[in-house]
Parts: sequence; C-alpha cells; structure tokens
Amino acid sequence: MSKHPLPFQVEDISALAKSLKKAAGQAGLPPGHVEWLNILSRTAGYKNFQHFKASHAAEQRLATPAKETGAIDHSLIEQTLRHIGPHDTLLRWPSRNAQRTLWLWSLFSARASLAESEVNELLKSRNSFDDHAILRRALIDMQYVTRTANGSEYRRKEMQPPATARAFIHLMKARQQQTCSLS
Repeated sequence: MSKHPLPFQVEDISALAKSLKKAAGQAGLPPGHVEWLNILSRTAGYKNFQHFKASHAAEQRLATPAKETGAIDHSLIEQTLRHIGPHDTLLRWPSRNAQRTLWLWSLFSARASLAESEVNELLKSRNSFDDHAILRRALIDMQYVTRTANGSEYRRKEMQPPATARAFIHLMKARQQQTCSLS
C-alpha cells in the first residue's frame, strides 16, 4: 500500500491533547492504528479519517487556496459544484442541506440591502429551475437574510461563515473573475 502524505493542522493543540488523553484512557487497551487516525481526524474537525482523506483529495483537485483556517470540507465543495452550471447558476436544488447552505452563502454581498423585486431578480438570474420562491424561502428559513414586516426590504444577516463556506465563496468569486476575463 503506497503512502501519500496528508497535511494535518489543528486550531487548538490543547483540544488535540485532551482528545488523545481521553481516547488513550477510555479502553483497557490503547486504540489501534485506524482508531488513532479517526481520533486525530475528528480533532481536526472531520467525521473520521476517510472524510479527512476525501477532503484532502478534493482539495488537490479543486486547487483551493490554503490560507483558510479551520477544517474545510473540500469534498462537500466539490459535490456542491456539481449543482452549479455555466454562469454560476444553480441547475437543481440540492437535496443535502449542507450543499444548499454553501450556495446560499455565496448569494449576497456584505451589508447589502435589497428590495423584494431585486431579490427576486437576483434569485431568478442565479437558478435555472425557475423556482425563485423556494430560494427566497430558504434564505429566510436558514436565517441568512432578514426582511421587514411588510417584506419590502431584505438585508443579509452579518455573521462569519464557516471555513468551508469561505473557501466556497472564494472559489465562486475566482470562477466569476475567470468568466469575466474570458468574455
């Protein structure tokens, strides 16, 4: 079996040490090789070692910048990109909530305040399945935007997106710049 080096980074070495101590003291026997890999992967923010490995492989394929801190799920980004067509339009509404979340993060710019008609036009231009109402509802339900009581003004809720969403937004902006430069 060939070995491929996988870079490993954690934000909090103290949390890593606590997890390792807990795992080593839980059973009468020390954890095996695979269990150690899973423990380390969970400490870095992944579900298990296979998730860590798949995310690293997707990162290599996507060639996303490594400047983001935190666990970035590159395989989720890659899966979400399958739902996005030319001109960054959403081809179909993803069934997985995590994929919906990534795409919704990329819609509004910071401190944007839009009228309902502007939101509708934006959503119509960014999907190809002609259901902007479901997208607008999702924005409200997932609390990415707030709206006035009469629904006349929509404003993006200002909050820090997770590391995966930041990487996805960066990738989408890079794709848009490439499209503009090719035109």
